[in-house]
Amino acid sequence: MPRGGNNEQHIALDTPSQAADYISRMTRELTEIARRHDLGFLSYLLTMAHEESVAEANRIKVDVD
Repeated sequence: MPRGGNNEQHIALDTPSQAADYISRMTRELTEIARRHDLGFLSYLLTMAHEESVAEANRIKVDVD
């Protein structure tokens, strides 16, 4: 990956709940890409990360309510 200018987009994740929701969305998208390209083990790992992020987001929301 080229390094140089800082073109990274920063996303405001002010709470653990926001972070877990964001990770959930990103891992879902990455899982779809991995599946589309027959990257079986990577797809499996991303699915596990997605499931954990969803569970964590739910735990956080229950604790807040």
